[in-house]
Amino acid sequence: MTARICLVSPAPVWVNPRLVKEADALHEAGYDVVAGYRADGPTDRDDAILRNKPWRWHRIDVARDRQPFAWMRAAARQRAAEWIVRAGLRSARAERAAYCRGDGMLSRWAAAQDAALYIAHTQPVLAVVAKAAASRGVPFAFDCEDLLAEDAADGGRAAWRRPMISHIERRYLPRAAYVSATSVPMAEYLAGRYGLRTTRVWHNCFPAADAAALRGPADRPTPNGPVELAWISATVGPGRGLEDIFAALPKLGGRVALHLYGAIPSGQSEWLDEQLAPVRERSAVVLHPLQPADAMLTALAHHQIGLALDGGESLNHSLTVGNKFFLYLQAGLACVATDIPGHRSVFPAGAGFGGLYRPGDVRSLTSVLETLTNPAALAAAQRAAWIAGRTTYVWDHEKPQFLETVAGALAGTLSARRRMTPAGSAAAGS
Repeated sequence: MTARICLVSPAPVWVNPRLVKEADALHEAGYDVVAGYRADGPTDRDDAILRNKPWRWHRIDVARDRQPFAWMRAAARQRAAEWIVRAGLRSARAERAAYCRGDGMLSRWAAAQDAALYIAHTQPVLAVVAKAAASRGVPFAFDCEDLLAEDAADGGRAAWRRPMISHIERRYLPRAAYVSATSVPMAEYLAGRYGLRTTRVWHNCFPAADAAALRGPADRPTPNGPVELAWISATVGPGRGLEDIFAALPKLGGRVALHLYGAIPSGQSEWLDEQLAPVRERSAVVLHPLQPADAMLTALAHHQIGLALDGGESLNHSLTVGNKFFLYLQAGLACVATDIPGHRSVFPAGAGFGGLYRPGDVRSLTSVLETLTNPAALAAAQRAAWIAGRTTYVWDHEKPQFLETVAGALAGTLSARRRMTPAGSAAAGS
């Protein structure tokens, strides 16, 4: 009988490519795959991704405009649970409901799947998946894409959330068959904090097939004008390192043009105008809408250098490596990145595909970019990026480890908790 594996996410699949590539790999390996996710906004991007997937998926719809009664029930349950948690009346049930809107619907759906292994994608569904797995007497695993308790984008928006997220992690991570992370530094952090031993790493890179239609950098037209820099994110705004590149542009004397892919949130237009004020040629900065997942690599291949500018002010951003870094490599772009632990872990000395600079050090950033605007240096860096994006930092290279880990979890040979009990590990696993 084919083992069924159930993947669960609290977010739309278009923002969770790790779930999609895991589901694809599991289906290709012969598993019966089903994925469930929560949606509270537009579904067109999800539909575009899921339309031709051979594995089964289920949408838990709590969008106010589409499912007003489901939205009201979920919102009321979450608000009540938040009150309980903030009052200090901590319980696993209250924390699960406070952290994940629609947790009841997700829990009931997951428990009905008769899976042999459950995989939680991100912290809000960690408790949901652990509960479903316990009801079936089967193992569960956890994919940690971000350190949400340490990230101002999540825990920082309300101080009471930080200890709740940490408590959920402390309760469930040692019980997982395995925990996976986006980088070696993040895996080491989780292992040390929670006394884990089976912490795996698969980076945020993409399948080789996604870039199969691209021509290599040597076969592309040589830029006639400025060298084109690319930066991608869901939103364009402060706190993403853009201040560094805006400050560097006037120093580069028209040798580069900056292409930004992302939406400008309401209220950020003034910030952008302030950043652009010192830039002599406004044409040196071009805004693009964020491209659909299947078109992003093609769009990036029109440029020459990719920018990964995350700073070190957030532990999460410091330790992880974002999707953009690997998209740049797979598109054949030289890469300029901040010198933080996550980036250093995938940017070894002699890598040849670009350079690192200290966050906030505009002089260093300018120097790296000046070097890369030399045609010979740029061609060499793009060639190195193209090779790295096809041999090392590509999902096809990491997929066998993922499948081996899943097989171990199904066989019962894995446990995230350390066998040894050094000082402090008992508390970490409680």
